[in-house]
Amino acid sequence: VRDAAEWLAYTYLYVRALREPARYGADGYDAADASLLQYRLDLAHSAALKLDRHNLVKYDRRSGALQPTALGRVAAHYYVSSQSMATYNEHLKPSLSDIELFRLFSFSGEFRHVHVRAEEKLELAKLATRVPVPIKESMDEPSAKVNALLQAYISNLSLEGFALVADMTFVRQSAARLCRALFEVALRRGWAAAAEKALTLCKMVERRLWQSQCPLRQFKGVPETIARKLEKKEIAWDRYYDLKPGDLAELVKLPKMGKTLHRLVHQIPRLELFAQVQPVSRGLLKVELTVVPDFQFDPKVHDYAQTFHVLVEDVDGEKILHHEPLQIRHARADKEHVVEFRVPVSDPLPPHYVVKVASDRWLHATATLPVSFRHLVLPRKHAPHTELLDLQPLPTSALGSPKLAALFADCGDHFNPVQTQCFAALYESDANALICAAAGAGRLVCAEFAVLRHVVRKLSGNGQGAAVYVAPRAATVARVRERWAARLAPLGATVAEMTGDVAADLRALATCDVAVATAARWDVLSRRWKQRPAVRAAGLFVFDQLHCLGEGDAGSTLEVVASRARYVASQLDAAPRVIGLAASTADARDVADWLRGAPAPG
Repeated sequence: VRDAAEWLAYTYLYVRALREPARYGADGYDAADASLLQYRLDLAHSAALKLDRHNLVKYDRRSGALQPTALGRVAAHYYVSSQSMATYNEHLKPSLSDIELFRLFSFSGEFRHVHVRAEEKLELAKLATRVPVPIKESMDEPSAKVNALLQAYISNLSLEGFALVADMTFVRQSAARLCRALFEVALRRGWAAAAEKALTLCKMVERRLWQSQCPLRQFKGVPETIARKLEKKEIAWDRYYDLKPGDLAELVKLPKMGKTLHRLVHQIPRLELFAQVQPVSRGLLKVELTVVPDFQFDPKVHDYAQTFHVLVEDVDGEKILHHEPLQIRHARADKEHVVEFRVPVSDPLPPHYVVKVASDRWLHATATLPVSFRHLVLPRKHAPHTELLDLQPLPTSALGSPKLAALFADCGDHFNPVQTQCFAALYESDANALICAAAGAGRLVCAEFAVLRHVVRKLSGNGQGAAVYVAPRAATVARVRERWAARLAPLGATVAEMTGDVAADLRALATCDVAVATAARWDVLSRRWKQRPAVRAAGLFVFDQLHCLGEGDAGSTLEVVASRARYVASQLDAAPRVIGLAASTADARDVADWLRGAPAPG
């Protein structure tokens, strides 16, 4: 609010209030306040209260802080008055008829100064009978006049009175942005039917064309007689794409117009849609939508880019589950466009969703694709995460000797709650485990319990083979090698990093106690595991960052080497131990079953 008051000091209102305080209501303030600061603060405060009442901002009266809302951003973007936004907020509904939508537009605050003159009533009454959408109000009402003028503008009707022409110009100048604001409000509220009607109204205003008229009227060069002939045929617009130039010429009885009409039909944007659906969890689906342009992209007609709206609607067509813009440029007009997004899914599973890709400027340019869920198999319901128990912090002396406890001096005298709860499963047993915890929870220390157990047994002669640490990124592997080399050095254990040279890596793997490698390098090393004893002898695998599975090349390679480790374990008499580390995940149980382990705290 204080920033708003400072901004008012740069306005003409402030200059006039300094000259004539009484006229502008600034005479009742302290005479010592020469800059009228309190007056400006009161103006900003009253404006903020009004905006807060209309749900355009969130106003904290104590601190004076202002936070814009979604409606406020729409109003600011399209320069819509707060009165209009309050009207839209009150009267806009999930399902609107054309009559209600035109009435709502006519109630906009921008037209509060439009009046009905006595000499206009006769012409307005004639207009009311000529426009296609019925007007409920009497022609004495200003809203009825605005409604009639908007419809007359779309219908390309001529007016006689000079005053009416001036008012129509005002309505025309405001119509485009107000209709866009209505569309944005419906879009942000997730109302599919209202958003579709508002977008259609935007395009009708911009094209001066009704939805029921021939789509070829969107081109300026089409003669009126030809458009009327095509409208009388009552042929569905989709069928026009299958007609040849001769067929179109036969429709209009003009042989010379066949090629021209065929070209115009194929210049109206048309898209082909293909979708692949993959469940992420029981409540979330990943959709890969492929959009293939199927029209003749001409920069003279379409400019150099066309904007489309990708909408995902529920099975009833009531709610918008996802929306994002898609832009098709002239340079890539003949190529596929892939859009990836995620949509929520309810339980029980609906039969299908509907994907729509609608042009932002062209009428009759909406592609629809029902996405069936008939054969979709959702993951099973996730078991609750392991509860983090309120345990007494475990001292580092629990490792069994002061020498081992000294290795974890950087952890303090006690382990943290996650490490305390995982300690028994990782250090006192050989069970497989998956630890899923947020960053900073000490996941790597948990893995070090298992590595330390393996190294101590190997150095004492009770174990064989190296412990192998695998991560998708080289920077992570280098950091872990440096950390473990310093931590295990007092025990005399060796840590080797795989370099990608197969012969050198096999020699290092056979002699070291701990090997660290990226997923790509371990993939090369473990492919011929039957001919490489050092690979088969590995007694412990630690797979880090499992939450990256399937993300890019590194994540895919990590999935491959982890799956190979499972297969190798099934072929050996003494299966290696597998420890998995990941960030907090929704499907920890599935990942644990895949690793053939049981989830630990996560």
